[in-house]
Amino acid sequence: MKKLILKYKYNKIYSIAPILCGFLKETFDNFYRNEKIDVVETVPDFYPDATELRKSPDIKINHMQLLAQIFSKEVKLPYSDNIIKIKKTFKQQNLGMHERKVNLERVFKTKDILSVINKNILILDDVWTTGNTLNEISMMLKKCGADKIYLLTLARAI
Repeated sequence: MKKLILKYKYNKIYSIAPILCGFLKETFDNFYRNEKIDVVETVPDFYPDATELRKSPDIKINHMQLLAQIFSKEVKLPYSDNIIKIKKTFKQQNLGMHERKVNLERVFKTKDILSVINKNILILDDVWTTGNTLNEISMMLKKCGADKIYLLTLARAI
């Protein structure tokens, strides 16, 4: 799994997205199929403005946003793409436990708060290391009025 994630995430070999989606779908079917989930979300990247996108048109979405789009079609749940990252942060994998938490404080917002209220949201991510990213997004969504938050990752770091 580690090799697949590294190739997908860093080498941008997006052709393996359906394979990764298969793992997510199998876990979803085992644990969440009978839950009332309204939308799928994932961890966004930070793009400061349209200038950045014009320089690199291939970065309109990140690896997890692409996977979430494929996954949402497979499980027949809408991908809402409602979470944005409002400031640039350091890469989490280069930080210690405390630094990881501080690095992500007040980093995520919703584009449309009204679409979150009373919703059950499934958040996808590639690797759960400390849980800080998923926790920060979950807390933000709960503050915006989300009902239940479900988490689904490809791997858990040990």
